[in-house]
Amino acid sequence: MGESLADNKTAPPPVFSFAGVYKGTYAGADTGTFKVTLAADGTISGDGASSLDDSEQFQVIGQVAEGGSVSLNSSGRAGSATFSGTVTSKGVLAGTWSDGDEGGGTFVGQKQ
Repeated sequence: MGESLADNKTAPPPVFSFAGVYKGTYAGADTGTFKVTLAADGTISGDGASSLDDSEQFQVIGQVAEGGSVSLNSSGRAGSATFSGTVTSKGVLAGTWSDGDEGGGTFVGQKQ
């Protein structure tokens, strides 16, 4: 009859609930745009490009975990960077990025 605290907790959103295409921008040491697809199995893939130099394009791969924690890595003509953040049930993908050399910044995207 007695409920534990665990019984009252809401389970984190499952990975498949975040699936879709997200488009957004990043800013800081560099600025640009990105488009990624979050698959139902949690894998993330896509690409992006610098607004400062059209030739600086990059590929993005990563993973979203249950609850919405996101980890991404990018590589390409723009160099490499890591992105860490969250995706929400309202379709917002946001966080910070770092390239290790020139600095980093923030990113934000919206589910399409």
